[in-house]
Amino acid sequence: MQMQEIPPQIQQVMKVFTEYERAFKATDLITSGKEGVHNANLLLNYLMEYFGGVITIPNIIAAEQVLGAKLFRTPPSVVLTAQEKLGIEAKKAQDHMDRDYIDSIKQQPVYDPKKVEQLAENEKWVKGQTTARNQLGSIIMDYKCNRYTGPGIDILKSEMVQAALRDIRVPAPPGKEIDDRKMDYIQTINFVRATISELPDYPRDRNDVVAALQRVREKFAAEQEKRNKPDRNNGW
Repeated sequence: MQMQEIPPQIQQVMKVFTEYERAFKATDLITSGKEGVHNANLLLNYLMEYFGGVITIPNIIAAEQVLGAKLFRTPPSVVLTAQEKLGIEAKKAQDHMDRDYIDSIKQQPVYDPKKVEQLAENEKWVKGQTTARNQLGSIIMDYKCNRYTGPGIDILKSEMVQAALRDIRVPAPPGKEIDDRKMDYIQTINFVRATISELPDYPRDRNDVVAALQRVREKFAAEQEKRNKPDRNNGW
């Protein structure tokens, strides 16, 4: 595929615009990028309309002056006097001193080992609860009930037990809730797993799940009472 040659007229126009940009354009006129293309189109259209398409450097200069603010230009730079520069530096120094003074009179934080330990425990609690919350659903869905007769999974019975297991909720201690459900997810998982272990091989209905959960509650309560009971062997 051969490159198409640029017509001599276009070459001449490009040459004139290039020379204008090099030596005659206003210093703030933008001639590159999208803004430069916009300016070139405005200038060319003006030359075609008012100068009959005669592209010369004097005509381009005249078009630029007439178009004025319609052309994209670089914003004028602000030149500061020596006195103004000194004033700005002085203000920066004063602001820095003011900030240092305010910081110096602020009440300094007091290191409290107990508070740090409490924050660490709270962070550990939230992480553990979040992990348990993410695991709870899959633990319940993993429960499967075998058919009463023959091999295979009894889907209806499995779904019945899963629905009942979802109703198991251990409330979180006051102030320890991590979401609106206000559950202790770690303890709820413990109760769900313990309830599953208490279920018969073939649960008949939800009553079997309720009965298994009740046995689990009684066992947990007995263990809690045992832990809270004073140990007389240690002088209590």
